[in-house]
Amino acid sequence: MKYSPLQWFLCFGFILCCAPFVLADQAKEDPPDPAVITGPHTEIEVRAEAPVLEGNYLGVDLVTFSRVSREQLDQLLAYDLLTGLRLVPGVTISRYNLIGSYGGGEGGTLYIRGMGSGRPGGEIQFLVDGVPRVVGVWSHPLMDILGVDYIDEVDVIKGASPVLYGNTSFGAVDIRTRRQERPGVSFDISAAGGSHNTLMGGLNTGYRRGKVDVWLSAGYRRSDGHRPNAGGELQNYFGRFGLEPNPHWRLDVTFNHSNNYAQDPGTLTAGPPPQGQFNTDDVNFSVSLENRTGAWDGYTRFYWTDGAIRWQQWNTGQQLPEDSDTDYLNWGLRARQHWRSSDLLAVVFGLDADSYGGEFVHRVGTQESVNDAVRFWNVAPYALLEWHLGTERTHVTPMVGLRTNFSRYFDQFVAPQAGLKVDHRGTEIHASFSRGFNLPGVYAPFLYADWGGGDAWQDLSPEQVWHVEAGVTRMFWNRLKGEVTWFHDRVADALRFSAPPPRFDNIGDYTANGLEFGLTLFPVEKVHVFTGYTWLMTEPERVPYTPRNSLTVGANYRPWRRLTLSLDAQYMDERWSKNPRYPAPEMRLDSFGLLNLRAQLDVAPVTWRERVIVFGAVENVTDAEYEYRPGYTMPGTVVFAGLKVMLK
Repeated sequence: MKYSPLQWFLCFGFILCCAPFVLADQAKEDPPDPAVITGPHTEIEVRAEAPVLEGNYLGVDLVTFSRVSREQLDQLLAYDLLTGLRLVPGVTISRYNLIGSYGGGEGGTLYIRGMGSGRPGGEIQFLVDGVPRVVGVWSHPLMDILGVDYIDEVDVIKGASPVLYGNTSFGAVDIRTRRQERPGVSFDISAAGGSHNTLMGGLNTGYRRGKVDVWLSAGYRRSDGHRPNAGGELQNYFGRFGLEPNPHWRLDVTFNHSNNYAQDPGTLTAGPPPQGQFNTDDVNFSVSLENRTGAWDGYTRFYWTDGAIRWQQWNTGQQLPEDSDTDYLNWGLRARQHWRSSDLLAVVFGLDADSYGGEFVHRVGTQESVNDAVRFWNVAPYALLEWHLGTERTHVTPMVGLRTNFSRYFDQFVAPQAGLKVDHRGTEIHASFSRGFNLPGVYAPFLYADWGGGDAWQDLSPEQVWHVEAGVTRMFWNRLKGEVTWFHDRVADALRFSAPPPRFDNIGDYTANGLEFGLTLFPVEKVHVFTGYTWLMTEPERVPYTPRNSLTVGANYRPWRRLTLSLDAQYMDERWSKNPRYPAPEMRLDSFGLLNLRAQLDVAPVTWRERVIVFGAVENVTDAEYEYRPGYTMPGTVVFAGLKVMLK
C-alpha cells in the first residue's frame, strides 16, 4: 500500500509523542533544565537590574537573539509588546497611536534588521509558549492580541531560523508566559494614569499547592490619544492550570482572550477619515504535556485559535464607508524532543502540523464581496544535531539542522541550517548559515478571486531568505561585556503587487548587510548600563523600515535598596516607508531621537508582607517630533504615574 506524505508524517508525529513514554523507564537521573542558550554562561550578581534587555545570546541553532525579561518590561512601563521591545538593537517598530495598534502593517508591527516589511503576509513569526499567533487568513500577527501582563520573557530571534521556527521565520519573537513556581500565593496589582486621558491597569495572581498550580492575568489599557480620533483600548485575559504529578511530567492548559480597538487619526494634512477603526477579538486554547526524563526533555502541544477582525475604513475614491470582516480559525500540533548523550551530543527533533484559514467579506457601500472559508495546512518534521568537542580551555560546537515542509498547495520545501561556535578562555566566536522561507497565505485565493485571477495564485512560490551571520563576544574583568555581529540577508522571490492585470508575483529581490555592536557595563553593583548600535545597508536602498544607523542606550541606578532610577535614549536614522501591497511610491521618514526617564520607590514598611511601589515615567522628555509613517505624528512629552502592590 502506498502512503501519502501526510500519512507518513502523522505516523512520525505519533512516534515522536510516544517516545518519552517508551524511554522513561531508562532514565537514571534527572537531566539539566532545557536551555535555549548553549555553552558557558557567566552569572554576575548586580543589584541594579539590566536595562532595556537581559542580554544577547546564541540559540541552539547558533542564531543570535536578544532576551527581554519581566524585569525589563516592568522597568520600561511596557503597556504593550511593541513598547517592551522597541529598544532592542536591530528592532524597528511602527504605530499610529499611544495605545492600540492599527492593523498588522504600518499602524502597528515590528521589523527585525530589515525583515518584516514585505506584505502581504508576514515575515516575522510570533509565538506564545511555542504556539504560532497569526491571523489565519492574512498570515501575519496582530500586536494587540499579544498581551504584556502575562509575559515572563521574550526572545527576539534576529535571523532566519527555519529549523526551529519554520514558515514565516525570517526572524521570530518567542514569548514565554508566567507560571507560579513556588508554593503558596502570589499577586501583584497595578494602576497608572497619565497624559491624554490614558489609563492602565493589570492584575496577576498565582497559586501553587502540592502538584497543582494556577496563574491568572488580566490587563486593561485605554487612551483618548494625542490627536483627534487617535484613541484605543486593549483588554487581555490569560489563565493557566498546571498539574505536575512528579518531577518528570507536567500538564498545562492555557487560555487567552483579547478584545481591542484602535482608531485611525489620519495624516496631519488630510485629518481623520469619516470612518477608521480596527477592531480585534481573539481566543486561544492550548494543552501541553511536558516531559523531563533522563536524557530526554520536550513537549507535545495542541492549540486552537479563533479570531475576528472588523476593519472599518473609508473609501476616499468613492466617498463611501468600506468594511473588511475577517474570521479566522487555526489549530495544530507542535511536538519537540531534546536528547542528550552525556556532554558530547545533543539532538533536537520535532514535528509541526498546522491548519489555518478562514473567511473574508469586503464591503464598499452596498457592494459586497464574500470569500467563503479556505484552509491551508503545513506538516513539517525537523531535526538539529549539536556536538560538543574540544579541551578544558577550548570548546568547539558544530551544528547542522534540516526542516522539510509539506504544504497543501505549494509542494515540498527544504530548509537547512549549519553553524560553528568556538569558546576559548572567555572569548566566544560563532558563524552560521540558514535558508528561511515564507509561504503564500490564504489571502492569495481571496484577493485573486476579487481580481478575477481564478486559480493563478497556485503558481506562486515561497519567498526565500539566505541568512549568514558571524560574531564574537568577550567578557572583560567581569564588569564589561562586548559583542559584535555581522549579518547578511539575501531575499529572493518576494511577493510584490504588479499590474495589469492586478496580481502578486515573485519579483522582489533585495539584500541587507549590517553590523551590530553591544556593550554591557556594570562598574559597581548600583549601576548597570547597556548600549547597542546597529548599522544596516540595503540594496536597493529604499527597502522599507531599514534605518542606516540606530542606537540604544539604557541605564539603571539604584542609589539605595528602595529606589530605582532608569533612563533610556534612542536614535533612529532616516528610513523609507512603503506598503508593498499597493503600487505606491516610497516616502522618506526623518531621523529622530528620544529620551525617557523613570523612577520607582518602595514605600511599604519592612514589616509588611506586601511591597507598595510608587512609580512615575516621562517619555519623550525633549518633546521631539517624530513619526513612524508619513503624516502620522507621534505624541510629544507624555507623563505617567502609578501604584503597584505586590505580595512578597
